[in-house]
Amino acid sequence: MQTLNAFIRELAVGIMNSILYFPAHARVEGSVNLIHSHLKKLQEEGQEFPLTIGIAEDRIVHGNKPLLGASLYAKKLTHAVMELETGGIKFEENVKKRDISFLLGLLSQKRKEIKGERDLNANLHNNDIKSLQFVAPFNDSSADADELWKTLDELRILQVPVELYQDMIDLLQTSAIRVVRNIELELDRVYEIAAKVLKILKEQPEVMLVIACNEESDDFNLRHSIRVCLRTCLLMKSLVSDRQLLLRICRAALLHDIGKALVPQEILFKPGSLTQEEREEMMKHPELGARILLKQENPDPLAVQVAFGHHITHDGRGYPVPPQDFQMDAVTQLLQVCDVFEALTTERPYKAAYTPLEAYKIMLGMKSMFHPGMLSYFIKTTGLYPLGTILELTSGEVGQVVFGPASFYSTRVRILRDETGHQIPLEEQPEFDLHILGDEDEREVTSILRSPSLLEGLLV
Repeated sequence: MQTLNAFIRELAVGIMNSILYFPAHARVEGSVNLIHSHLKKLQEEGQEFPLTIGIAEDRIVHGNKPLLGASLYAKKLTHAVMELETGGIKFEENVKKRDISFLLGLLSQKRKEIKGERDLNANLHNNDIKSLQFVAPFNDSSADADELWKTLDELRILQVPVELYQDMIDLLQTSAIRVVRNIELELDRVYEIAAKVLKILKEQPEVMLVIACNEESDDFNLRHSIRVCLRTCLLMKSLVSDRQLLLRICRAALLHDIGKALVPQEILFKPGSLTQEEREEMMKHPELGARILLKQENPDPLAVQVAFGHHITHDGRGYPVPPQDFQMDAVTQLLQVCDVFEALTTERPYKAAYTPLEAYKIMLGMKSMFHPGMLSYFIKTTGLYPLGTILELTSGEVGQVVFGPASFYSTRVRILRDETGHQIPLEEQPEFDLHILGDEDEREVTSILRSPSLLEGLLV
């Protein structure tokens, strides 16, 4: 499943690269090579071919089952396929890199000149491409479709947070494209999504957070921006009562790393350590972000401040070098704490994810970097196991943290799977107070679950 998800994700990344760059660009060729490599690996792992990737209700479908984890990142793929008025793509074993490049060109073109699987397949045939085929949309009356729609019906509780997450990913992808092309950002759309974020954090915060923490590869550094935004807004909404200010905070948090759109991709996603020159290039992104936001019509000073200042430390170090009269605002100070926490607790190619407790110890060891009140508030409010965390218990059960901590060592947990590993129906899932210290309850935490298949395995 991991390789299949990586293959689908790279198809979506390939579309974005093809929108941004010309066909022979290194980024496009890199996506083509990765897609081809994932297909070869799927063959080696015994994946049955031809491999059909279908689309239904904005979800990626394979083997008549929706792949929720893959769907989160693939809105550009699902929309491109739907705009072509087809139901998906079939891949044979012998797909050539040239064929993949041609496919990305079809999927990324702004105006879909040819539509429908019959005309598209004729176009593939005319270009001597026999390893790819577009398939018809799902037939609602078929037995297979009945099973698929039944599964999708079971996902209705996830529909709003999944669609919002897809919209956030798509917004950040589109924003990066617009920055590179020097086109004004869609700030009205950012405000619209910010309003939805505040609503979801009131109604389904734990679901939204576990979706955002699904640890697939972060190809365009977008998931980190979303997690930082969610954590910042979750904490700020308990401090700020002014809705318009909350919307501005949410927008600023979502766009705090927008300057990275202008950082060379080979630096931004380098798996190893950066050279001094590369590090200096990376350190330009806060100032680049502030410049991007200043260029917008009616720029928001708060968003500019957050983009510029989120790497300037409380003791005046960090980057960029601030002007003499620079004063850090409270939003940037809290976002900075969320930013570092999310970076520490997320797996990267060059490091494993730290537990929240390990992250707190590290952050307390570098506390001159943070406003002491903000760091203290963050740790106290977030607790030993943050909202949305999936926990494996000594009883064999699997639970999810559903409320903020009553104290640092106590939190509310909802049981998703029983001790035999069976999924508990949503309406029957029990909740209990987990006491980290003391013997009030026999259950103890054995591990934090971080599997990329959490969504398919725990929330469907």
